Amino acid sequence: MLDGDGVTDPSDALRHPSRLSVSDRRLGQFAAVALVSAGLVVGLGLSDRNPSIAALLGKPKVVSVNSPTAPTSLPPVLAAPLGPPIVETVFVQGDAPPAAQPTPQPPVAPPAVDPEPDPPAPKPSGPKQKPRSKINHVALVVLPATDSRSGWPAAGDPQAPYMADTLRDEGTLLAEYRSVGRSDLSNRIALLSGQQPNVDTEAGCPTFKPFARPFSADGNGLVAGDGCYYPYDQKSTQIWTVPDGLSRQGRQWKGYIGDADRAPETGKPGISGCRRPATGEMDGATVATKEDGFLTRHDPLVYFQSLFETATCDPNFESNDVPLTRLAEDIAADRASGGNPSKLPAFSLIVPTACDGGLLEDCGVDPATKEPNPTGLAAVNAFLEREVKPLIESPSFRKDGLVIVVFDRSHRVDDAPRGEPGSGPVGALLVGPFVKKGAESRVSYNHYSTLASVQDLLGLWKIGRARNNIEGKPQLNSFCSDVFAVDPFDRTAPCRLGPAAG
Repeated sequence: MLDGDGVTDPSDALRHPSRLSVSDRRLGQFAAVALVSAGLVVGLGLSDRNPSIAALLGKPKVVSVNSPTAPTSLPPVLAAPLGPPIVETVFVQGDAPPAAQPTPQPPVAPPAVDPEPDPPAPKPSGPKQKPRSKINHVALVVLPATDSRSGWPAAGDPQAPYMADTLRDEGTLLAEYRSVGRSDLSNRIALLSGQQPNVDTEAGCPTFKPFARPFSADGNGLVAGDGCYYPYDQKSTQIWTVPDGLSRQGRQWKGYIGDADRAPETGKPGISGCRRPATGEMDGATVATKEDGFLTRHDPLVYFQSLFETATCDPNFESNDVPLTRLAEDIAADRASGGNPSKLPAFSLIVPTACDGGLLEDCGVDPATKEPNPTGLAAVNAFLEREVKPLIESPSFRKDGLVIVVFDRSHRVDDAPRGEPGSGPVGALLVGPFVKKGAESRVSYNHYSTLASVQDLLGLWKIGRARNNIEGKPQLNSFCSDVFAVDPFDRTAPCRLGPAAG
């Protein structure tokens, strides 16, 4: 059973700059030459009154043009780096006629020279680069919960032997891990961006509703109001996601999304990814089938304008939002290279189909064995063994990887004290060369903790609710010595075990 739990393309003016005809360009060039000639004639007659023309007749003139300042509405940590002042020097040969010389000015004494001057001040720059850990590859596997199941199966569960025993023994189980919202979409958006649940994301965004403009965001980048298509405006507060932060650093990321290549009309492969309805339209992929297991609300990448309306989803470029089938191809390429160079992105979002996530009762028959494909928890177990095990065993992840497997929402919302409204217990497991094996952590974690930890490890600035010390919000814990057997920072782990710690 299903768990029950909408973008116009960029304008033509942006995607296709206007083009002038040949005759228009020639006419424009003729007019420009005429205007320049006229300006020189008039300017020469006013040489002693026009500083720029006086410079043409005299010594070189240096003009300083101040660099633009950062928009005041940007959070300091997200402001674009400022460059040094632009200096323009005009060199012209020849001396000015005596009659054209400007009135002499009193000489200005040069500044005293310090015999031992201080070192030059560093050039203005953006925020100091955060230190990165030795973990260079993070994969976030998000499993769907059902109305009767969320959390890690107990040891010995016959439906999920790989999940309950093998995988469990390879990593650390987070026994006190919680969701932050009631719906699958609100929790997935929180994992990617730190945005809080609202009316539309809690409803699963049945209509692809943008936030009203001008939109309002606080100093932490949290967007006020309702909507589920998050805005992006370079002249105002930026809405950042983990992929945005990595793109800013020139690092690769990908979303491997189950059945993202299926054409909605036929259920057969027909598109390259980035599947979603137009802004303001009803979502046509709210119910999955065995032929087409894609659910829009399971792919949080398409709910952010900064990701969707860029080359990330431009058919003329290599998309970062790709079908799940690409994961096996990238793992095979990493094996072929021995991980040097790595063929896997710094951050991977892995989303199973509805069948692989155990949401459907009928997932068809395996054409090779003629046996029914697994459903329920057995389907989740098969998915992890088929898709995630090879990733864990890839050269790149064996060297410096971290795999995080979480359920999106809880089947049992309890609004417990110290938790988020609409939260409940869910399962999470961490696996990788730096992680303790067969361990269990009783520290309190949630989806915001995962986001904060991923950003710490990858050297990204905190966004949204991943920032600590937000007034009225509980202190967050980041993955610490309860999880890591080897400190990935080669020093005291930059982790927090706040008042919510167990």
